[in-house]
Amino acid sequence: MARLGGKPRNDACFGAFAGPSVQSHFVLLAYREFRDNKLNFFLGFLAVTAVVFVAALLASVLAKAPVLFTGLAEEANGEIDFIFEPASPTGRSFLNYTKTAELLSGPTSSHWEGRDDAYDFHSPRLTTNGKMYRASACGVCYPEKEWDPWDTTWQYLGEEGVNRASPEILAEVQAEYNYSKYTHREENFRRMSSPKSCYFPIRVPSFDCEPRYDVNDEQQAEEVPIGNSGFCFTSLCQGSTDVGVFGINSERERRMDLGYTWPYGPLGPGQAYVSKRAAKDLGVTVGEVIIVNVDAYRTMRGLWIEVFRDLNMTSETDWEKIRLTFEVIGIYEEIYGKHGIGSKRAIVVEYEYLFKTAVESLHPDIPSAVKEAFLRGNPQDYANQILVNFPPPRYDVYTHQDADVTVQLAVSFATDIVYRLGVQDLRVSMPVAESLRYYKYLSMFLGLMLNIVLFIFTFLSVILIYSLLSVSVERRSFSFGILRMVGLLKRDVIQMIVFQPLVNAFPAIALGLGLAYLGTFLVSEIFLTLTGVPLSVGLDVYAVALAVACGLFIPLLASVLPIQSALSMALTDAVDTKRSKVQAVQAQISRSSGGAISWTLVAFATSLVIFGFSIYYLMPLALLSTNISLLLNMFFGLIIMMLLGLVLLSLNIQHIMERVIVWSLFWWESRGIPQVLVKQLVAHRGRNRFTTVMYGLTIAFVIFIYVSYDINVKATLYDEQQSYGALFKVSGSTIKNRAALENFASRHSRNILDYTWASASVEDVSDDIVETKITHFGQLFHYPNRVFSVSPSFFEASLSQFLIVDDMADSSHDLLHQLYSSRGANSLLIGAKYSNSLALEPMSKFLFETRFATPEEAARDDSHVERQYTVSTLAFLSSCPNFFFSKFPLINSQHALVSIPTWYNIVRETDGNMMSLYDVPMSEFLIKVKDDMSDEETLSLTNELAILVQRLNRQGEELDLYSFDENNDALEKADYAITAFFIFTTVMAMTICLFSLMSSMYTNVRENAKETGILRAIGVPRGWIFRLAIYEAFVIVFASSLVGAVIGTMVAYTMALQ
Repeated sequence: MARLGGKPRNDACFGAFAGPSVQSHFVLLAYREFRDNKLNFFLGFLAVTAVVFVAALLASVLAKAPVLFTGLAEEANGEIDFIFEPASPTGRSFLNYTKTAELLSGPTSSHWEGRDDAYDFHSPRLTTNGKMYRASACGVCYPEKEWDPWDTTWQYLGEEGVNRASPEILAEVQAEYNYSKYTHREENFRRMSSPKSCYFPIRVPSFDCEPRYDVNDEQQAEEVPIGNSGFCFTSLCQGSTDVGVFGINSERERRMDLGYTWPYGPLGPGQAYVSKRAAKDLGVTVGEVIIVNVDAYRTMRGLWIEVFRDLNMTSETDWEKIRLTFEVIGIYEEIYGKHGIGSKRAIVVEYEYLFKTAVESLHPDIPSAVKEAFLRGNPQDYANQILVNFPPPRYDVYTHQDADVTVQLAVSFATDIVYRLGVQDLRVSMPVAESLRYYKYLSMFLGLMLNIVLFIFTFLSVILIYSLLSVSVERRSFSFGILRMVGLLKRDVIQMIVFQPLVNAFPAIALGLGLAYLGTFLVSEIFLTLTGVPLSVGLDVYAVALAVACGLFIPLLASVLPIQSALSMALTDAVDTKRSKVQAVQAQISRSSGGAISWTLVAFATSLVIFGFSIYYLMPLALLSTNISLLLNMFFGLIIMMLLGLVLLSLNIQHIMERVIVWSLFWWESRGIPQVLVKQLVAHRGRNRFTTVMYGLTIAFVIFIYVSYDINVKATLYDEQQSYGALFKVSGSTIKNRAALENFASRHSRNILDYTWASASVEDVSDDIVETKITHFGQLFHYPNRVFSVSPSFFEASLSQFLIVDDMADSSHDLLHQLYSSRGANSLLIGAKYSNSLALEPMSKFLFETRFATPEEAARDDSHVERQYTVSTLAFLSSCPNFFFSKFPLINSQHALVSIPTWYNIVRETDGNMMSLYDVPMSEFLIKVKDDMSDEETLSLTNELAILVQRLNRQGEELDLYSFDENNDALEKADYAITAFFIFTTVMAMTICLFSLMSSMYTNVRENAKETGILRAIGVPRGWIFRLAIYEAFVIVFASSLVGAVIGTMVAYTMALQ
């Protein structure tokens, strides 16, 4: 016997709810509910499916999104995890790859413990630079001769029998050359493949060929055409381009996933692949023959030194230039990770055959004994690089959202290898891991966004299912009332309500997991297409567990309030079928003497406790431990709470906005429609509130997420622009040939508006000065400052938007104009931080210190000598293009700017070679281009400037070229992929909101059946009824979306201010 209301209950009368079959009965009721209300079941099913799909996909594939930035790093550096090179202190210029392979075999330790082959993914490399020529362009000026590209004799010794050109031809050539210089088309003239260009007066270094005549015999020299001194190779072959030469081991590099998508197979002897850029420069096609002029000593330095040392011979200078002849087997348009983007002009040959080709191409005058000694050498023992990659799947190392974790793993891996090979013999670089630091915060932000997306989807799905269950409970209130009257217990009511969403959940989980599994293939293919990075497909255990947990958690959480509503409903109200369920006016009576626990108050108080704990404990913990990931999670958690709070607050003005929208947009309708529409919105406000919250929160979230991402991307780009100072920059330790760069800027004045110079720092130039500092006269605080000089037009020619002047002496005049005036003599531009740290004001006096030691002083005493100068503060800067200034108190070491004369006065006391201002070494050449340059003009200017930089480097310079557009091509691909993901999440979120709207409107129409019947009875047309439903849905969506847009914009704006 069971009891009902304190009286015994006869289970024989209520057998349907007693015994072990009660659960099967609840399942049957859930099935009947599905049959009677397919729409609600369908919407709940799709909501759970969407969340399970997104959760599984995020956890299995998109959680590895940091690999996206690995693709960017690989595009710049190649798919190379580690580069081992001989260390300069040892004096060795090569690495023995045979011995290296032996030492790296065997069991491993640390993170890769248990893998015997963890260090076995390596390959030798031989890299060098040279000039590539098109063999078919050699000897075009002398068609009567046969020029066999595989015959190296004429390449070194020239060809006899070519007559001097007539004076008329030479005069015509000279006139055309003068015209080309006047019109700035000298480079085009140099590359002409016509008889006139054959006599162009090119100055050729003596070591590029060996004259076939006595250079002291004027009569023989008279018979030699201009520019063809000795008929040397560089004059016989018209046109060249600088290339990087990469000797690779195709088999081993494919095994270590270096060039994962490289579509070409191994090469044979005398064969090469040429990059598209190099082939385009010379018009080379597949099947043609190319000749590459390289430095044999640099290419085979280790073997070269050993051979001549063992034979007790001295190498001749002319022997060190070799011409390598190759047949072009293929032209690769993409780099495919084989090398960095800096080597766009390159050729790839097989490592094994590169040595053989080089030996066969040696100078004809080299003794045969030397050549035989070269052939006896093992190429594997003379690599100038050894490349090592992580064991497969190597990209798993790069899936950590925190780049510091990836760097730690890479350092651990490299340390083990260096320990095995010898610390003193190696120099190690980690190009991919080191480049990831540049994208560190962007990667962390993306991982955080993925977590927030999952939270938002879960939240929206909970609201949707809660709305659906609430509708179901309201619609079945009569059934619940009858069942409770005949003895249904509270626990039975709870089970009935819980079983209903679970019936949706189980098939939805299965479908969501299946779709997620298929989605991994699509996402992996998209990643591979955009970045060249392969992602593992399929669902891992964590992804499945998370998806199943979300699929079960959502229905259970959404059932709480509907259960409470069903249990709190009075039986008289539940079984009353005469009155409409639509309640425009509600009244609630509370008993003040009630002692029941307010669970709402408990939940609110618990939330406040958790919030307070996170602020006073987790926030200091994140700051003290510099845990940026934890700090960002807390920050975005607060942002989500702010968004949700503002959306809930907006519910108080929702009805006002709905009235404004109705009377503003439907004034043209019949007078009765707006009135009835307002009354319907009031009557349905409780149910429509869920849809309002969902639309408002979704719109606010979408706007916030887009703005947050845009801020992070722009911050990354702005930081790069500020650090480089210009969109184009040529930099080096010291730029010797300044005239060449200035002439280039003058020739391209159509696109180049201005240019400027910046010197190296005082410490970098002077061997004696070891440090420069600034301090006040009390000398209590000393702050390191690296001192640079800039030309008077620096701020006009650089990205001046990054110049932020905190305070200056005279704001009526240009800053650099003052620096180069009498006021600016012995004055500095320093960081705004020092205004407070050193208690300075504009034009305040303070001390500038240089710590140095001359050779004599260093021999007498190990201590450094300090010299102090009294200088003035011309201005305080918070930011400056190309240099580092800050107003934040923790940034102690910053830069300082002075005029060139002031910089010269500081250095000349320790540098006796600096005789005048012209001797001040300039290390950076910044170029300002017009804003409306087309992509074609930008690419053309970049290519021409790159050619100039390469030419200057061949003349002894050590210059690097920076181009903002070219440097950020890879970031654009990542931006495209991330934007596509955000669009996908937006569509999915808005779809869930649409489900809620459909459910609400469907229920509103059904519950309005009596009111609709009355309207139809008094003559309201059918069209009115349709328009009222459509208008109600429109007003709800429009008002909530407007509120969400305002809230999202406000929160995003406050974040942008930070």
